[in-house]
Amino acid sequence: MFSSIVEEPLHSLNDFFDSAKFELFEVDLISLLKALDLSGNWERALLLFEWILSNLSSENLKLNNPMIELMVRILGRESQHTIASKLFDVIPIEKYSLDVRAYTTIIHAHSRTGKYERAIDLFNKMVEIGLSPTLVTYNVMLDVYGKMGRSWYKILGLLEEMRSKGFEFDEFTCSTVISACGREGLLNEAKEFFAGLKSQGYVPGTVTYNALLQVFGKAGVFTEALSILKEMEDNNCPPDAVTYNELVAAYVRAGFSEEGASVLETMTQKGTMPNAVTYTTVINAYGKAGKEEEALRLFNHMKATGCVPNVCTYNAVLGMLGKKSRPEEMIMLLCDMKASGCAPTVLPGTQCLPCVVIRVGTSM
Repeated sequence: MFSSIVEEPLHSLNDFFDSAKFELFEVDLISLLKALDLSGNWERALLLFEWILSNLSSENLKLNNPMIELMVRILGRESQHTIASKLFDVIPIEKYSLDVRAYTTIIHAHSRTGKYERAIDLFNKMVEIGLSPTLVTYNVMLDVYGKMGRSWYKILGLLEEMRSKGFEFDEFTCSTVISACGREGLLNEAKEFFAGLKSQGYVPGTVTYNALLQVFGKAGVFTEALSILKEMEDNNCPPDAVTYNELVAAYVRAGFSEEGASVLETMTQKGTMPNAVTYTTVINAYGKAGKEEEALRLFNHMKATGCVPNVCTYNAVLGMLGKKSRPEEMIMLLCDMKASGCAPTVLPGTQCLPCVVIRVGTSM
């Protein structure tokens, strides 16, 4: 049966399952699902699992805990959050005795797909039936409340619960809480939480510092962002590309495009290569400041260093050229964009060139 499933094309597997249902009734389905997964055929395992779900009316097919937990692990490992969320909305999870790892993975899937209330309900149900949340479970729930918004007191309650159970906060805990503050504009709360962590002996890592840097960078408080970077350096905490990208963004939001551009050189000197996000942020800032030539020079330098522009980079340059009515350069850039595999899009200021976009998109 295993060989037949692997050899069958994906698009016709459901028909195959229907034709072989009596054979499937007789095999060890959990072993078959595991074999498909271990052989790298997780999509076939998923299709088989879905077929089982659609045929539960048969007395010969039963869904059990090992099947569900296996599928949860597969979808979690493959980051198939949308599929997992939809799938486990159909299955009455509460009727099965799943372990805490399975519950945590499903809660995470609901969080990633914006089903925050469903995630909270599932967490509460898990606690009600006597399962003890792990550090990972709590971290996922902090992320749920952080993304849901207007939940600062819920977050504080979870943190207190974690402390009472003896959990030590990790980088994910700290960065998630700080990011939640950033979404709500709770600058003082972020600062106080961070100070409290350090007073209790917690040594922040790069991820936590980056989260704090993002909070103040997005708020336009670039002086605070600079002090965070200095603290990182003083504590021998190595900045990474995310750190520098947040610093560049902080400068740009405050209107300091040249200072943002200078970070590119600092990154290179420190051994961290600027990426497409870094370059695009500065190019966009130059464009908004009316410094088209500086933006174009930086764009060309970016390509010369081997950093590949993404669609946002091209859009930033196209928008800038469109506002300055420079159609010849736009045509050249569109050709370059097409050759690099980025699909051209219509941007404000470029509506005068729909025929160019069409021609470039169809003639190359």
